[in-house]
Amino acid sequence: MSEAQTEFIKGIASILNVKDEKILKKGVELIALLSLKPQLSCSATCKGIICLDIASSFTSNPINKEDAIKYSGCKKKIYINMYNNISKLLSLDKVYSVKEICLLTNVCDVKEPAVKLFDKFKIKCNKVHYDFEHPMYSCAAVWAVCRKNKIKINHARLVEISRVKKTELDDLTKKFEELIEVKNPTEKKEEKKKQKAQKIVTPIVEEQKTLSRKRKQNSGVMTDEEYLEWKRQMLEE
Repeated sequence: MSEAQTEFIKGIASILNVKDEKILKKGVELIALLSLKPQLSCSATCKGIICLDIASSFTSNPINKEDAIKYSGCKKKIYINMYNNISKLLSLDKVYSVKEICLLTNVCDVKEPAVKLFDKFKIKCNKVHYDFEHPMYSCAAVWAVCRKNKIKINHARLVEISRVKKTELDDLTKKFEELIEVKNPTEKKEEKKKQKAQKIVTPIVEEQKTLSRKRKQNSGVMTDEEYLEWKRQMLEE
C-alpha cells in the first residue's frame, strides 16, 4: 500500500465525511488489492468510493449509499453493478441465504416462512431495481417473521450480517411485515370460538371413552387393547 493510495482514500473519505479509522484502513487495503486486478471501466473516484463503501459494510456504521452514488458520478443501477463486480474481483461477494441467516442467528424454525416472505417481497418490488443480493433484505425477512411470531433472535448478529445500521434494518423490516398475512378480526374470533369449544368437547369425549371401556369390561366383552394383549400371549405360548 503506497502513500499515494492512502492519501487518495483519505481524500475520498473527506468527501463522504467518513472518519472511522477502521473504514479508512480497510479502504486503503481494498484499493491496493484492486490495483492488482484487471482494469474496470469506471473512474478512479468511483473505485475509491466503492472501496470505502465495501469497507464500511463490514462495520456497524456503513456509509450513506445515496451519497456514495451521488459522488461516484454513476447512476444507481451502474453503481450497484460496479459495486458487485468489485466485490467479486476482491472475493468479498459472500451472499448469505435466508436459511444461512436463520442458522447463524439461531432461529431455524422460521426459515420456511422467511423464504416465502422474501420471495413475496421480490415479486412486489419487481418493477423497482433493488440489489437483493445485499444481506439486509434476507435479514429483514427473517426479522419480520420473528417479530410477528414473537420469537427471540440474536439482534447484534443480525445487524452485523445485514451490513446496515439497526435503524435502517428496522425500517426495511417494517416493509416486510406489511406483507405478512394477518387474519381479520372475524377470523380471529371464529378461531377463538373453535379453540374454546375444543377445550369443552375434548374432556367430554375422553370421559365417554372411559365410560365405554368400563361398560365393556363389566359386560365381559374385551376391548381392542385387551384382545391384542390376549392374542400376543396366545402366540407366545
